[in-house]
Amino acid sequence: MRASIISLTAAFLWIAAHSSMAADISPTFDTSGIWSNGRDPGGYDYFQNGLDVKILNVNRGFASFYSGTYVSNTAIEGVWQRKNRSNGCITRMKMDIVVKSADEQTWKWTVLDSNCDLQKGKSGEDAVKRLKSVEYNLWY
Repeated sequence: MRASIISLTAAFLWIAAHSSMAADISPTFDTSGIWSNGRDPGGYDYFQNGLDVKILNVNRGFASFYSGTYVSNTAIEGVWQRKNRSNGCITRMKMDIVVKSADEQTWKWTVLDSNCDLQKGKSGEDAVKRLKSVEYNLWY
């Protein structure tokens, strides 16, 4: 019983600490829009709601989804899920995003499993830029 109370107290303190930290975070830039790493086909569609960031990219080979949260005014941490469209295999990656400006970011990613074509532990970094020309030319 005492161990349960200690565990609950620890959990409560952790939640309280992280909740107060979140209250201090105010993202410097709104990432909502269309971004590109200049390599993969298509753009990455971003949606930001407060501290939450979602990214979607679908092309011929893969359908990918990212769910992340701001951990500081310019840093986002989350998980990228990359689905191979030909066989349905899903690879998960930890991905940290550093938002350098309204138009520039850096992605740092590490593969979390060896389910598909990438080996667990493989990592990389991508420079990502906002596709202003695409955003400005949409009809809506």
